[in-house]
Amino acid sequence: MVGVCREHGSQHDLSLRDFENVAKVHEAVHGDALSLHYGREATVVAFAPLRGHSYHPLPLLVSPTCKAEKAPALGGMVRLLMSSWHEEAASVYGVLWLLATDGDAAFRLACHRECSIRELDYRSPIAKHLLDLPGLNLNVGAHDKTYTLDPKHCWKRVATLLWSKDGVVIKKQIINRAHLQIFPERLPNQTAENIRILIDPTDHQNVPRAVKLFQAIDMLESLDRVAMDPLHEKVLMSITVLREVINCFLQPFILPQLSLSQQLTMLPKLPVQAATQLALHLVGFRHENRS
Repeated sequence: MVGVCREHGSQHDLSLRDFENVAKVHEAVHGDALSLHYGREATVVAFAPLRGHSYHPLPLLVSPTCKAEKAPALGGMVRLLMSSWHEEAASVYGVLWLLATDGDAAFRLACHRECSIRELDYRSPIAKHLLDLPGLNLNVGAHDKTYTLDPKHCWKRVATLLWSKDGVVIKKQIINRAHLQIFPERLPNQTAENIRILIDPTDHQNVPRAVKLFQAIDMLESLDRVAMDPLHEKVLMSITVLREVINCFLQPFILPQLSLSQQLTMLPKLPVQAATQLALHLVGFRHENRS
């Protein structure tokens, strides 16, 4: 029997050896005292080479979860995956360079803990590229492994804040969807309907719309401030600061013409935890092709 959560599945006999056993599992999933659950989501593990060609991922694990698992238990899975690769697969497929994870908070915490146990050894091949960067977080995991995030989840979280009535605060100035409705309408080729779609808070998973919102904010720098209401001008100045921050974590991932130096110049302007891990990922990607 498949499809039940891994957190509680080991407590039950999931074999189809007889009808009585099937009935027990059915009762555990559907009865009054639930002790087993269908998987709400699935943890998918795949390995892929970091290179510009033949980079197709190799899936190794699909495991249903009821989302009861916390970071310490997930950390055990991360350690098992890393040690197994190092012992069994590295000699064939190459050294494991980094872990990448999606937006799940528990898994991000597990990866952070497992990949921040010590500082990068100065004898590491990439140390000479990183040791002269003051303020860069050089913590790594076993065998110099680090982790990275899918940047689109960072974009979604920032866009979700901007779409909300609470917004973000820059120098005591709140910037929320009401403010974002005022200015983009003054841009060329923007209509009230376009702006309404851009700031619609109903779909938090719409990454293309989030990127379009950020690009509209980027264009606000060109607005003519002559005869602008002083209160609006103050808000626009704060949005200009926001624009600079957004560009620093958007452009390195959507502008392929940027050099590594330009990417690293932008990323340290981000919040420290996100920026340093993304910078390590970019340096590792450019340094050499590894799995």
